[in-house]
Amino acid sequence: MNRIRALREDRDLRQIDVAAATGIDQKTLSNYETGKTNPDSAAILKLADFFGVTADYLLGRTENNLVDTQSVINALDSAELFSILTANGWTAATFLAVILFTLFHWPCSTTCLTIKKEAGGVKWMLLGIALPTVVGLIILGIVNAIFSAFV
Repeated sequence: MNRIRALREDRDLRQIDVAAATGIDQKTLSNYETGKTNPDSAAILKLADFFGVTADYLLGRTENNLVDTQSVINALDSAELFSILTANGWTAATFLAVILFTLFHWPCSTTCLTIKKEAGGVKWMLLGIALPTVVGLIILGIVNAIFSAFV
C-alpha cells in the first residue's frame, strides 16, 4: 500500500509515529507499506482516520483523498475562490446568472408529482414546470442585457 507510505512521508512521520498513533504494530505497518501483507478493514479505517483521508483513497479506488469537500470550501478564502473562478472564465454576470438560476428554475420531480396529485392533472404540473423556468429565463435575459449595456 504505497499510499500509506506516501501519506506518512508527506507528513514527515516515521513508521513508529504512525504505529503509536493508530495502535498498529510498526512491523505490520512496514509490511503494509511494502506490500508483503494487506491491511484488514479495521486497520484501513484507523489509517484513514489518522491521515484524514477516505478508505477508498487508501485502497486506490479514488484519487480524491479528501474526507469531505466541505473542508476544501472552508479552506478557500474569498480571494482564492475569486481567482479560481476568474481563471476559468467567470465574470460578475456569470456569478449573478448562476445565483439567479438557482432561484428560478424548474421544480424538482417531487414537487411536480405533488402538483399533479393535488391539482388533479398534468396541465397544472406542466404549468408548475414552465412558469418558474420562463420567469428565470426572462430575468436572466434582462440581467444579460443590463450587463451587456454597461460592461
